[in-house]
Amino acid sequence: MKQARAKFCRLCAFCKYWYDPGNTHIRLKSVNNGMWEYDEKAESICTVKNPPFPRKAWFTCGKWECKV
Repeated sequence: MKQARAKFCRLCAFCKYWYDPGNTHIRLKSVNNGMWEYDEKAESICTVKNPPFPRKAWFTCGKWECKV
């Protein structure tokens, strides 16, 4: 699993539009510095793209909004 600061990286894995209702592909690593782990191989549907299509966890987009 890779690590990133969710509020600054703008990755799909941490976006509220990336469909992962149970947050199964992300995990908090360190509370002190806001570090999270994410599964870079994970794919899920982006609910804001029309038509919805699968996006990898490490993709980015201009419509990103933090879910954590």
